Amino acid sequence: MKTDDWIDMLAHPAAQLEAQGKQAQYLWLGSGLLVAVALCAVFWGVDARWPQWFSTWPYAFKAGSALLVAALAAIAWRRLLSPTQEPLPVRSGLLMSWAVLVLVALAMPALDAPLRDIWQGTWRQCAPSIVLLAVPVWVALWQVSKQQAPVHLRTVGAAMGAVSGGVGAVVYSLHCSEFAPMFIAVWYGLGIAASVLLSVWLAPRALRW
Repeated sequence: MKTDDWIDMLAHPAAQLEAQGKQAQYLWLGSGLLVAVALCAVFWGVDARWPQWFSTWPYAFKAGSALLVAALAAIAWRRLLSPTQEPLPVRSGLLMSWAVLVLVALAMPALDAPLRDIWQGTWRQCAPSIVLLAVPVWVALWQVSKQQAPVHLRTVGAAMGAVSGGVGAVVYSLHCSEFAPMFIAVWYGLGIAASVLLSVWLAPRALRW
């Protein structure tokens, strides 16, 4: 982003998000999602039972909570791309979301042994896999963001990390066969949190102009 472009955006804030063109933005974001799905299919594999899971409540909790985080963070991210908008409490909102997710998991009737559920099955690979699958989406968000004029770079980074981490978690759910509520709350939550922390560290360097 050049200084002259930033000044022009301040003078015409309504056209700020039109600088790159919405079609180009959608192309980047769609490409990031497709790459993440392709990586999951090639390196992790899509579980053949996934179509059967799709209409079940455990899967809705697993994928739906991650998708909700990504959607809310996406709203904050788009707002933060404008230099005239006030920053939103993204990081506080993410912490509150995680706390609510844990409380909901604890209240679910399917919960049997919370501590045992956390350490079952594929817990070692869950969070790192989500972070890796978040990378293509983060790169797409970065490509769009650097064409705009964000000024609150760490907050933008938190939003980018939450969007990419949430999408990465949804993509990983195509492979993951774990459905224990506390497993999802802890390891999916950690995967998204790790994506946020990495993005908060990286965004000021990647978006500096």
